[in-house]
Amino acid sequence: MIFVLSNSPISVDLKTEYYYVYFHLSSIVYFSPDETGLSFKCLFCLPKQKIVSASQSSNANLRTHIKLVHSHRLNDFNKVFKKEIVITLFKNANLKLIINTVLPFSLIEHPAFIDYCKVTSSKVPVSRRTLMRDVEILLNSLIEELKIEFKTVQYVCLNR
Repeated sequence: MIFVLSNSPISVDLKTEYYYVYFHLSSIVYFSPDETGLSFKCLFCLPKQKIVSASQSSNANLRTHIKLVHSHRLNDFNKVFKKEIVITLFKNANLKLIINTVLPFSLIEHPAFIDYCKVTSSKVPVSRRTLMRDVEILLNSLIEELKIEFKTVQYVCLNR
């Protein structure tokens, strides 16, 4: 789970405009390629400047702030983010299924697969077009990671 903002330079797994209701991203700190720290300004604490830090992978600090300071808003906060996380996990599980089993993209639109998804999770899978776009995005990010890694090594040996 990565937070917010479509104009943010960090890669986004979980995009949601709902964070704008509670928080405004005030800064991004890159600790390493894998870990990014985020600082959010609470919009309900205004005019006071309350900064809440969060990691790229967890909204626990944001949730705790809402719970302690704005407890009357906690139920709405929890409902929205739980729904967003479940949708993201479902989408990622379908993507991994197609990639790891080398199944055709058309499986996503097959009526039997759609029925299976409805029964097991009450969700309809993403379209083939969306899935193909997600695979392309994933591929491009892996290629970029490889390029970065290869820039730091002097020799490469391929072993079969």
